[in-house]
Amino acid sequence: MKKVLFLLSSIIFFSSCSETEPVIYDPNNSQALVYFSRTNANLAIEIDATGQLVLPINVSTLSTEDRTVTVEVDVDRSTADTQNYTVATSVVIPAGEYFGNLVIDGVDVTAETTPELLFLDIVSFSDATAVISPTTLEVSVFQFCPIAPGLFTGGYLMEELTPYVDGPTLNDGEVVTLVATSETGRSFATKNYPDYCGTNMNFNFSLVCGEVIVAANQRSTCACTADGLFFGPATTPSTYDINDDTVFEMTFTNDVTGDCSAATQTTYRLTKQ
Repeated sequence: MKKVLFLLSSIIFFSSCSETEPVIYDPNNSQALVYFSRTNANLAIEIDATGQLVLPINVSTLSTEDRTVTVEVDVDRSTADTQNYTVATSVVIPAGEYFGNLVIDGVDVTAETTPELLFLDIVSFSDATAVISPTTLEVSVFQFCPIAPGLFTGGYLMEELTPYVDGPTLNDGEVVTLVATSETGRSFATKNYPDYCGTNMNFNFSLVCGEVIVAANQRSTCACTADGLFFGPATTPSTYDINDDTVFEMTFTNDVTGDCSAATQTTYRLTKQ
């Protein structure tokens, strides 16, 4: 048993979905492993402009010489329009370093706010004794519209415009504080189904090129079953004016999975205080 445990701690196995043999990485023999620093990333392209993603490719050992990693687009799986991105397929890891930067440049030719996917694989490494991780990098390529700092933040009076579903869904007639979570993301603390629960949750949405998009899979602190009740994007999102943040509406799908009742479209008006 001790021998088996030792082998498991000394050798790391990487397996992919293909029918090839598992990749074996043995760090005890000074073997190098080369791999993407992340498995998912975003290439956000400003509307009618450009964007850039810089992502490290890591190697587990140092070398006195530069080493080169070759990256390849998985064309069978990728859905991103090739007009919208350029990938530097050759990445140098400098001597004495553990990583080199993969650069993906984006340009808005046909980019949309709905992400398209770009899949990348590491296909070769100049150190022939090294092991290449089979893990793929998935890049979401999408268009975004920048919002000036400070807009759509601060105190807002929330008013529910649609009919109640067993009472108000979120705070109604109360002031909440909108906080920027990213350039286009916003979040606020609110009670949900306050007539029954009254516990605060963080409610998240994004301002996406004129549309207010509520984040998917937001779990309510109230529920009727163990499966839970969720809020999500509207079937038809509300809109906003980038030049006027004094008032806007937010529509979302209430009880997405029908945990307590049929899914409903709920709209709130938010007025800056």
